[in-house]
Amino acid sequence: MGTQDTTPTIDSTDSNKEKDGKTATEVASSGPNTKVSTVTPDIQQIVQDCTKKSNSFVESKYRITITSERILQLRRLVECATKDHKVFTIRAGVWPVIRRELVRRGWLEKVEHNNKQKFTTLEDVTSNLPSKQDWESHQSYTEKCEKMVISRMLQSYDCDFYWSMRKEPADLQHRANAFKLINRFSRSLFASKEGLALLLQQHYWFTENGVANVNYPRVYVLGFPDHYNMFIDDFRITACMGFLKCIAERYETGDKYDIKSPDGKVPYAAIQFAIDRCNDYVAGQKHFDLDKDFVRIWDHEWEQFLTNFYIIVHEKGLFCDFSESLKTVYGKISIYQYTSCGFHRKQVAIAT
Repeated sequence: MGTQDTTPTIDSTDSNKEKDGKTATEVASSGPNTKVSTVTPDIQQIVQDCTKKSNSFVESKYRITITSERILQLRRLVECATKDHKVFTIRAGVWPVIRRELVRRGWLEKVEHNNKQKFTTLEDVTSNLPSKQDWESHQSYTEKCEKMVISRMLQSYDCDFYWSMRKEPADLQHRANAFKLINRFSRSLFASKEGLALLLQQHYWFTENGVANVNYPRVYVLGFPDHYNMFIDDFRITACMGFLKCIAERYETGDKYDIKSPDGKVPYAAIQFAIDRCNDYVAGQKHFDLDKDFVRIWDHEWEQFLTNFYIIVHEKGLFCDFSESLKTVYGKISIYQYTSCGFHRKQVAIAT
């Protein structure tokens, strides 16, 4: 009987285990999702706090490139630049030369941003700096971050010099400030080459000895008949000056065979022609032309002289033999150079 009692007991235990195993599986599979049911509002808040701390750690890692001492130095630079009105903005282009020269002269750049984020505290100014690229050196990355920090410090300060090459609606806003410098002015007289040339010719109204002076190249608007005639006269007299200067330099640096030769092509009359025209020019600068009339020179005479001018100056040609000594000719030219040098600034630098 002991055997009969034991056997059914063992079978009953095994069947109960199988039944219990099936019940656990069914309960586990039919139960709700544990991921959804276990994420409570408290756990979600903890996750957000951890993420926020992680972001702040990344920001502080980028902020390490600029120390607190350097931040104070940048702040002093900003204060000095705003006090001296040396803040500029460059828009619509790179313009590295302009930017480099302004920075070299103590100017600070205010970069225009599309977003209108307000930077009110030092924490805002130094946060969210750009990340370092793989190709960037530590120095270039630090300079980029410092440039952004300076621009943020200057957010509430209006720039003193605005450079832009495109016409934009914001131009009217910039022109509202009478103390702001702008690199261009639409439809202004001095914004074109023609208008600038006309204004430069009236510089005598704005010059004052020892106070204000204007030094500029000779400019002409060839579309105006009077300017065209002045340009021709100026070109001719400059050719005479260069002609005599070339002869004087050859005499001072060479021998007589560098000036004249039996095989020469240019007659001595070309030298006398240039001397006479320069003397007339000097007399005109002294206003001697009011008392007497100068000899009229025809166009074909000028054409002949300009031909001789190109032979001597540009083709390195020689003069025909002439009886007058080179020393005497050089003396005439030297007297002219000494006499005319003080009467007109254009004669100091004679084009040859």
